[in-house]
Amino acid sequence: MRKIRKIVLICMIISAITFVSYAADLNELQEQKQNIQEKIDESTQNLTDVNNELTENLKQIQKLDESIQKAELTKIEKNLEKIKKKYDKQKNLLDTRLVAMYETENTNYLDVVLGAKSISDFISNYYLISEITSYDMDLLELVENEKKQIENKQNQINKQKKDL
Repeated sequence: MRKIRKIVLICMIISAITFVSYAADLNELQEQKQNIQEKIDESTQNLTDVNNELTENLKQIQKLDESIQKAELTKIEKNLEKIKKKYDKQKNLLDTRLVAMYETENTNYLDVVLGAKSISDFISNYYLISEITSYDMDLLELVENEKKQIENKQNQINKQKKDL
């Protein structure tokens, strides 16, 4: 009987130690689980904060892009106004020149050149007529180029306004 008691007592001691050991492992595992859950919650919060910050940064970038586009549009519009003023000035000059040519329609360049009294007059008249003709052609070309430039700038402005 003593042997049975010893065996039962040894079994009870082993069971108690195993239970205490199991309970300690269970508590440790629960504590680890809680620590891991806290880290997950902290990481989730950090991720949410980073996501919110990213969203704010993207909004700021979008506002800056819009500001840049508006500034570029304003710059192009000012440039267009300068080109229009220059175009109007050149157009008025061309119109004045065309009116003067119309009013003096009887003047023929060939008559001016051939009506020279000397060789030096002939050369001088020829040179002046070629300069006037060259100036007229340059002026006409300049007016046409400025008109095209105005149309291009206007199209560019309209496109940018649609994009905004």
